Amino acid sequence: MYAPGESPFHARGATYLGIGAYAKERVPGGMEAVAAALPEGAHRAFVTQSFKPKEWYGALPLRPITEILAKLEGQAWERSVSAHAEQLAHADVGLFGRMRLRSRRSERVVERLVQVAFENFDFGEAEILEQGASDAKIVFHGVPQPLGSWFLAMSRGYASALLSGSGASEPEVEGRMIPKGAREGVALVDVSFRVSWK
Repeated sequence: MYAPGESPFHARGATYLGIGAYAKERVPGGMEAVAAALPEGAHRAFVTQSFKPKEWYGALPLRPITEILAKLEGQAWERSVSAHAEQLAHADVGLFGRMRLRSRRSERVVERLVQVAFENFDFGEAEILEQGASDAKIVFHGVPQPLGSWFLAMSRGYASALLSGSGASEPEVEGRMIPKGAREGVALVDVSFRVSWK
């Protein structure tokens, strides 16, 4: 319905730069190889542009770009997305960040997950529905349906890595998507998931 970059849903350039860094490590040729595997025209032009970390760019191309990346990587798509998210979480936290997380309760990780969503996407709303000593329930409202599965896989990898970094053990993330209307011709979903740890 929308050409790459022209939808009303946006992600920070840092999101695409992170995918590029992951591709460089996992795929011969990095993002150049990913671009070459995309259809000629708008998709290829979108992925080859120079992304600036704090600028906004169309979010819907995240799905086809990461699907191609996973195929070139030789991994299942959801596993590839989660692995990339784990890498981002480790980079986000770093050594001193892990020390700070360990000094806090693991529940703070849930707050950080919501914060990351607010920082990197201009759509939807995040809500912590329940929060206990070893589990939490979070819902991201108003996610474009084409990105629902990507958002869930990304959150699963990111939350698991942050929880491990906080000193929690056996982190688990279970989620589902719930249809919630549409926005400007694009179906929306709520991405709901429960996070638990020991």
